Amino acid sequence: MAFASPNFLILETIQTSFHDAVVRRPLKWDAGYLLAPTAPGLGVELDLDTVLAHPYSSGGRLHLEMTQSVVDSANTKLTSELD
Repeated sequence: MAFASPNFLILETIQTSFHDAVVRRPLKWDAGYLLAPTAPGLGVELDLDTVLAHPYSSGGRLHLEMTQSVVDSANTKLTSELD
């Protein structure tokens, strides 16, 4: 949607080897800019084997929550372990 919106300004993302593996063709970047996919539809295809091999499990906090402690995108800490 962002690529189709002329007034879209900032795209935030998390880029790790896991996030790259979730899609069949990795997203492409150039000088800090995400390049629009050229495949049909949304331009991305999920790798269902990777998705199914990593089921959601609760217990940690979301990486976007505000905390006094640094929490990386692979957050494995419990709420009780954070400030």
